[in-house]
Order: sequence, then C-alpha cells, then structure tokens
Amino acid sequence: MSDIHPSAVVSADAELDPSVSVGPFAVIEGPAVLGPRVHVHAHAVVRGPVLLETGVRVWPMAVVGGDPQDLAYGGEPTGLEIGARTVVREGATVHRATGDRPTRIGSDCLIMGNAHVAHDCRLGDRIVVSQGAGLAGHVEIADGAVIGGMAGVHQHVRIGAYAFVGGAAAVARDVLPFSMVDGRPARHRRVNTPGLRRAGIPEHRDRAVRAALWAARDGTLTGDENEVAKVMFDFLRGPSRRGLADFAHPRRG
Repeated sequence: MSDIHPSAVVSADAELDPSVSVGPFAVIEGPAVLGPRVHVHAHAVVRGPVLLETGVRVWPMAVVGGDPQDLAYGGEPTGLEIGARTVVREGATVHRATGDRPTRIGSDCLIMGNAHVAHDCRLGDRIVVSQGAGLAGHVEIADGAVIGGMAGVHQHVRIGAYAFVGGAAAVARDVLPFSMVDGRPARHRRVNTPGLRRAGIPEHRDRAVRAALWAARDGTLTGDENEVAKVMFDFLRGPSRRGLADFAHPRRG
C-alpha cells in the first residue's frame, strides 16, 4: 500500500503507485496519476488532471496542477505532465494547460522555491528554474538551460539548449542555445562556458560555440560551419512569436 499520512486528503479519482509517499496535510485532487516512488511532502497540493512520473518530488506548500491564470480559460479539464526525478521545491507553482496539449516539464529538472511555471509551458530535461523565477504562458525551454533567480520570461519566448539566463533578467525575446543573457531587457552577452563545462562539452566545441554565437550576431551564420552552428541555425529558423534578443556588443564593422 502507498505510504499516505492519515491527515492527507486523496481523491478517489487519483491513481497512486503502491510506492508513493504522501505527507501530512497534503492534498491530491481529481484524476492525478502518481508513478513509482513519487513523494508529495507535507502541505503540498497536486491537482489533476496531472501525471507525475517516476521519482518526482513535490515539496511543502508547492501547488502542482493549478488552473491556468488565463482570463480566457473556461474551467475545462486540461493537463500537466512532470517527468521522472524532477523536483518541485517549496512554494513553487506549476499550472495546467489551456488547451489539449498539456503543460510539460521534462525529466531531472529542478524547480526551486517560489518559482512559477505557467500554463502551456514546455520544458525539456535537466533544466533549472531558480528561486523566485517566473515563466509566463507558452514559454519553451530546451534541455540543460538554467533560469537565474528572480528572472522573468515573457509569454511565447523560446530559450535554447544549455542557455543561461542571469538573475533578475527580464527576458522578452528568444535566447540562443549555448548563450548567456542578462539585463533588463535581457541581451546576449557571451557563451555559457560554465554550463558547457557542466554538460561535459569539450573545449574545442566551446570555441565552435563562440564562433557560431558571433556569426549569429553578425548575421553570417549559415549552419554549415560545424555541429554547434547547425543547432543555432536551426533554432533561428524555428517559429518565433517574439524575435531574437539583442546582443550587448554591437556587430563588428
């Protein structure tokens, strides 16, 4: 049987794996599906329809699966999916979608305390959303990116793989893969070298990233230069509602 504290409230519509743990005064509402070894800590709230995959941890006072904060939302039962081993820390909020495609957070992510992931966001794997950061609706973040503390990301912004958003940045436009942005408004500053190191990307690729980033700034990127350049080029060719963030340093020449 699942390890459910007597004070917890669990809906009859919820499906809990036998290895699930639910702490004191936690609430599991509606058609929530909790996979193996999911742990919902004391006073946390999980509101279905939601899927929490293997090993997800929801810490105290977090609310996972809340209704979207969208004035056009009509109360329909939309969805949220959180991938394996992702951690949602104290006081964070993650909202369901407004349409048929669920809000999605991938595997091995860390959503730190009091952060907010809004409706229809799509996050890849191994992403960190730091303390107090806020993602508005429909934001897309690729694998390995880090969002700094207290940063704000505008609706429909895309953030590329292994990018880094500085603390308290105001991100109103798309962020290139492997890059570092900061400021209000956020601008591309340089290559995210620390992130590349943590990801195990070797030094020779670091140089390739730097060359590709400045080529993107100068408008000369073709995607044929190297593998990294192709990733950036494909990102630039992708659909965008916001356009690309400016560069802190002007174009050469």
